[in-house]
Amino acid sequence: MSGVGQILKNSREAKGIAIEQVAEATSIRLLYLKAIEDEQFDIVPGEVYLKGFIRNYANYLGLNGPALVEQYKEQAAGFLQQENPPAHALKQENRQEGVLTASKRREARTKNGAENLLSLLKMFVTVRNLILVLALLTLVLAGYYISGLFSGQRAETVLPKPAVTPVTGVKAPDAAVIKGQGDFFTVKNAEKIEVSVAFTSDCWVEAYADRKEAFVGIKTSGKNLQVSADKELMIKFGNIRAATIICNGVKVPYAPDENGVVIRTFKL
Repeated sequence: MSGVGQILKNSREAKGIAIEQVAEATSIRLLYLKAIEDEQFDIVPGEVYLKGFIRNYANYLGLNGPALVEQYKEQAAGFLQQENPPAHALKQENRQEGVLTASKRREARTKNGAENLLSLLKMFVTVRNLILVLALLTLVLAGYYISGLFSGQRAETVLPKPAVTPVTGVKAPDAAVIKGQGDFFTVKNAEKIEVSVAFTSDCWVEAYADRKEAFVGIKTSGKNLQVSADKELMIKFGNIRAATIICNGVKVPYAPDENGVVIRTFKL
């Protein structure tokens, strides 16, 4: 049975439609369309957006969008089951691996006894050598002390004073925003994620800070959006070219091929 991505790709090619036409008609980025066709679903940020993209793509091709979404759910569940086999299978495997014959147990006990005896012999030899070294060291120190008494001098050991290094203020490094795979960005050298967005025209915006809704609505020209998060911040723009994004003091530009709906995800 073909996967969801293969079904969409075969249908598009059968209708003679270029993938760029799909991107323009559905406002879904070309990056996400190719990821869906190649079934690299982890590139699309979030299950909600992935299911919506599959539904819209299928409807555009004249397919049953909701049915393809359900097929994707079954497909994803199959992958999960392969990665996590049932508990009873693991128990059976553990029982088979844990069974030892009586002869193997005897061999293990014999081997352990020999190893224990060898360890005791090594310990005895080590302790004996240590006693000899301590006795020799004691004789040397005693001779040195007696020699100092006869010469009228007594050896004194002067320990140098440790150097004191003054502690000065250390400036924390500037924050850095590093682009990862897809629309993911990693924020370095910062305690939290802080994003400021200025809008040059009307734009629909959805912002989620640490998976909680921070803002949903329309920002008009000249308006700004300030939002922060402790670990993860995801912002969806209806028109990316209307937004100027600044993350922790670093401007985050859009790519030349980006247009329409775009998602930016920032993580610490």
